[in-house]
Amino acid sequence: KEEKARKAAEELEAQKAALEQEHKERKEAVKNMNLDQKRQEELKKIEEQRELEKMTLAEEEAARKAAAEKIKKEKEEKARKAAEELEAQKAALEQEHKERKEA
Repeated sequence: KEEKARKAAEELEAQKAALEQEHKERKEAVKNMNLDQKRQEELKKIEEQRELEKMTLAEEEAARKAAAEKIKKEKEEKARKAAEELEAQKAALEQEHKERKEA
């Protein structure tokens, strides 16, 4: 009887150890899953940040291009106005010269 009881106790201890090991492994697996999920979330955040930075850089580039285009148009407008002013002065001088000649 003692031998049976000892064997039964040993078997129970072995089952208990196996269950504890299984529990430990499951706990580790859950921990690893959580870490993997956290890593995935971090990678997603990093990717989102990169996309925002790309958008920001694209927006900055668009703003620079728009500013350059505005400056170019302003210069063209100034040049056009200066040319018109020169034409008007030239016409006035020609008219004045013509009037003097007729007088």
